[in-house]
Amino acid sequence: MPIKCFFLLSFVFIYSESRYRFLEKDQNHGNCTGLVNEYNNLTDYFTNKVVTEEGFQKNVELCEELKVKLFIRTYCFIEELFQSCFNWLESNFELNLFAYKEEVFQGLCENFDIYVSGVLDCYGKVVEEILYGEPECSKNYKFLTTYLTLKNDAYTTGKSCFLKLTVEQCAPSAVLTLKNEFIYQKFVRILSHTLTTNYSQDIGQLFRAKECESMKLAVDRKKNFVNWAKVEVDDPEVLIVSQMYDETNSCFKSIPSLAKKANQFQRELDWFSVHNTHFYKCIVKLSIDPSLLSGFTCLEDHDFNNGGTTDSCIRYTDLKGCTKKVLFESCGEKAVKNFDQTVKAILNHLHCEYVLLHRDWPIGKRP
Repeated sequence: MPIKCFFLLSFVFIYSESRYRFLEKDQNHGNCTGLVNEYNNLTDYFTNKVVTEEGFQKNVELCEELKVKLFIRTYCFIEELFQSCFNWLESNFELNLFAYKEEVFQGLCENFDIYVSGVLDCYGKVVEEILYGEPECSKNYKFLTTYLTLKNDAYTTGKSCFLKLTVEQCAPSAVLTLKNEFIYQKFVRILSHTLTTNYSQDIGQLFRAKECESMKLAVDRKKNFVNWAKVEVDDPEVLIVSQMYDETNSCFKSIPSLAKKANQFQRELDWFSVHNTHFYKCIVKLSIDPSLLSGFTCLEDHDFNNGGTTDSCIRYTDLKGCTKKVLFESCGEKAVKNFDQTVKAILNHLHCEYVLLHRDWPIGKRP
């Protein structure tokens, strides 16, 4: 490359960096950078505000321009012509802060008013309130059903109830936005349409994910009121929370982009289920009366009631057979029902594979 070209490119890089800070590698966007900048500015301006008619129209114009305007990059006064700005951004989306995928971008453009006015957070708060607060009017509608036809019907016939809950839970911008009949219908379609992409930023995925996460928050709040020292196995109070866990678990599993969170939540569900067993009741019984353990020579010098992570892991691996014997002889057959399944849940919760692998490391030297 001629020296003149080298200096020219260096100058352009410095100039672009100072002018377009919001992009990671803005010099690669050529003549599209200003357009992308303008669209981001529009989004920022209306964040948590009610979008005006002029604002939505500007959104439409910019979206169309991104799809029509040609991307041109100049090197040493030679212009290289590429596809449209949008298509170029889509094929190089790893360079940007926003995932320019067709479905994601189209969803943002068509639902700009919903996207920026805080409706997503509003929806999450209402979902949590429906599950945790159990408002009276919501009991008549299946707002959280996984059957999309029923969901559409619930948000259509239960509109007045849902909007009432938004007034109590949401920011004014979201409340006013959803009071618009046309926008509310778009909102209902988002909630009740079949997901066709795995992109986490697709607007349908965003709302479905928010629903799952809000359901989890409600479960976390509800389970804190369960007094395990007093409730019996399959106590009605426990079964209510257990059902909430199952519904939330189904929600996470229904969204491909949430596969990792689904696995994490499954472990939480399994751990909760451990507490609702005669296995757990027996463990509590033995901790209250340690003398019951005196006749079990298979324990050797192991402290059965030591709640430390390493000792707990040893109890369900190296001493698994002995532990089963202790539970069976101390509390009967019910205590060892689904024993292997319960042990697996405990091992996963305590991360025993890692704990036991590193149990002999000196203090302070564990990786």
